[in-house]
Amino acid sequence: RISWDGALGLLADRLRGLDPKRWAVYLTSRGITNEVYYTAQKVARFLGTNNVDNSARICHAPSTTALKRSIGYAASTCSYSDWIGTDLLVFIGAHVANNQPVATKYMYRAKEKGTRIAVVNSFREPSMERYWIPSILDSALFGTKLADDFFQVHQGGDVAFFNGVLKHLVERGAVDRGFIRDHTTGFDELAAELAGQSWDDLERFSGLSRDDMASFADLLEGARNAVFVW
Repeated sequence: RISWDGALGLLADRLRGLDPKRWAVYLTSRGITNEVYYTAQKVARFLGTNNVDNSARICHAPSTTALKRSIGYAASTCSYSDWIGTDLLVFIGAHVANNQPVATKYMYRAKEKGTRIAVVNSFREPSMERYWIPSILDSALFGTKLADDFFQVHQGGDVAFFNGVLKHLVERGAVDRGFIRDHTTGFDELAAELAGQSWDDLERFSGLSRDDMASFADLLEGARNAVFVW
């Protein structure tokens, strides 16, 4: 029988005998704090390698590239506190109450100020229907309904869904032409592409009806401001 300290010592000795270029430390992201990341990197370097990676980087590498290309900024453009006071808060493919429970407190405060919360997801996350926020007494006792509207798209159907939503907005003339002119490129080509997409195809690929897309377009059209979270 070997002790825990002994096992770690054997592992450290074995790692020190390896070429540092031939091994690495890989960290998962869920439930790991910045302090744990920091400590793990220190330990890895102490053992002789600086090859440290984590799933969060791999997860966000494509998204940061897409954001940089589309809006010129590769990270979040607001904070949790900015949710409070916005008319519409949209979660896209995000199980916030399950994966980022601290955010639910801000969702609660936002709803107090009149924010409407919509979810676009292929999975109907139960905790977005009702969640018990421990830092807020009445919610901890009775639970809080977080999502006001839920749009359950097919797996991979979000693009078709949002194309349908934008198609509705363009057809209504419910877009800010001044902003589009001053701050975007290629919108006319986008509008032409949307015009060529049939509602039958958009419904089939998204998994939702034309009326569902219109309902989401109504939310956007009626909001003075909105925050999108993915």
